Amino acid sequence: QAELLLMGSDDPAKSRERLHTIVQETSRAAQMLQNLLRFTNRHSAERHPCRLEDQIQWVVELKSHQLRRDSVKVVTDFGDVRPVMADEGQIQQVLLNLVQNAHQAMAKHKGEPVITVRLSEPGGPNVRLEVLDSGPGIHPNVLPRIFDAFPTTKAPGEGTGLGLWVSY
Repeated sequence: QAELLLMGSDDPAKSRERLHTIVQETSRAAQMLQNLLRFTNRHSAERHPCRLEDQIQWVVELKSHQLRRDSVKVVTDFGDVRPVMADEGQIQQVLLNLVQNAHQAMAKHKGEPVITVRLSEPGGPNVRLEVLDSGPGIHPNVLPRIFDAFPTTKAPGEGTGLGLWVSY
């Protein structure tokens, strides 16, 4: 795609489409590499006080172009939640995996595509972060294996089968 751009084009829309493809595929390759590195090098997390609202906003902003392109509405429901001790990079990776899965789950589903990200404190020391989508849900036969490495319900080239495993 980059070589085609360098050769020149009179069509700005086609150039923009090529740039979008480059960004999308570079992001996908980086995520795959990051997943692979986490798989092979279980580094210890560096936990610091972390505002989950900030991490959610970061991921939503990162995905905003793709979500807008596909007319996905994003609803955030942030309760009054205290900061948590977490590794921001790991939280961002988990959120990115969950938002991408939700986005992809709604791709072929009829109805308004909506992703809801909710924060709450259910009591005690825990904070709850939920990512919900208006897609068809996960088939009951697949549900017991969603956190295993490598199984995927996506078509070839659309997923690695590592996203939820890494998130878990």
